[in-house]
Amino acid sequence: MCNHGGFALYQPESDLYLLNLESGEYQPLECNSEFAESWHCWSSNGRWIVFSSKRPTGIFTQLYLCHIDRDGHASKPFLLPQRDPGHDDALVALYNLPEFMTGPVPASPAALLHAMRGTDRVQVDGITSATSSLPSPESRRPGGE
Repeated sequence: MCNHGGFALYQPESDLYLLNLESGEYQPLECNSEFAESWHCWSSNGRWIVFSSKRPTGIFTQLYLCHIDRDGHASKPFLLPQRDPGHDDALVALYNLPEFMTGPVPASPAALLHAMRGTDRVQVDGITSATSSLPSPESRRPGGE
């Protein structure tokens, strides 16, 4: 939730809230910081969230994990584990739309390389992040139709 617009990532006051679907009441999660928190995703068991946060610097986002108990209280968030804890410090990029995965991502090394270096672009609505249509995985592979 943020004060205005659809770009919560760019607003320092944006925070994560929990909505009670029965009562309609909402409350801020305890995992919020003084910087922007946004673009969360729930785990399949509904007890974890992954979200992007501009903590600790307020400049670039990093991915954090947080446990949510049965009463809706959030544990202290922690940085997504990685082989090199300083890796994200060297990036000049923002994480958007993090996702929990429940299995391997079915992509060949060639398809991943093409996605990173190819010139294909997907049009994304700047407000809703919706795409007009997504190409099939086959069409993203080199030599695909």
